[in-house]
Amino acid sequence: NANDTIQGMISRNRTGRGDDNTTMPPQPCCKAMNAKCLSCTENMTEEEYCGMFPETIGCDELGEEEKEGSRRLSLRKLLESPPMEDPVPVVDDATAEEGGANVTVEIGSDPPGQMIYAPKDLTINAGDTVVWTNVDGIPHDVVFDSAPDGVDVESISHPKLFNTVGESVSTTFTVPGTYTYFCTPQKYAGMDGTINVE
Repeated sequence: NANDTIQGMISRNRTGRGDDNTTMPPQPCCKAMNAKCLSCTENMTEEEYCGMFPETIGCDELGEEEKEGSRRLSLRKLLESPPMEDPVPVVDDATAEEGGANVTVEIGSDPPGQMIYAPKDLTINAGDTVVWTNVDGIPHDVVFDSAPDGVDVESISHPKLFNTVGESVSTTFTVPGTYTYFCTPQKYAGMDGTINVE
């Protein structure tokens, strides 16, 4: 009957599958930098994504959210968090305390949308200070994954997310060599950088 036909069409449209093996076009993924949206862009479940990238915003809340019956993970929670305890002010290319220059690296893009460090690759002199400044208001951090022998990557990293336009973190580089770093929430998008210290 007509009612059964309509119910079958509704069911097929909900699942994207029908008896004729056709599928509906996929729904676009959201653009927030949290487990729900990032797992969608990678064509994974949230659980799979969090298994690979447990540091992603929302992964630590996944179990709690499921218990509450909601799988909505909101960037708003992070944006409403208190600002970084002691942000470093944005600086010009002035002389640093140690006698080196301050070099600014912009984090993100204005307008927002590009997950980049600008410049991505940087060459500085020993004693220079790099100041990373958030320009898009999206949560970012600066985490080093390699450095010259004798340099502790944890001591020069800034793993606390900062998400206010103008917030900055800085590191003074005294040991020559190559340093590589990335942004934890946007690591999947290839957001990384290199600093060569001469």
